[in-house]
Amino acid sequence: MLKNLNYNLIAAIAIKSRGLVRYDRCIEDASDCPSCQKIWKKIKETDEELVSLMRDEIEKHLKEKRFD
Repeated sequence: MLKNLNYNLIAAIAIKSRGLVRYDRCIEDASDCPSCQKIWKKIKETDEELVSLMRDEIEKHLKEKRFD
């Protein structure tokens, strides 16, 4: 069984990744509202950064043999 901190990282990546798939559609749907497009693009960018940060942390745990 995974420690909660590792499980939480994986769960959060899964949630953010599902959102990332949807954001391009949200940006497209907001084609007549530049300010809405800007918001969706910023959300997508932020979530991509967060997924990367969490992925890096998981890799760190793996290298340090703390992924249990």
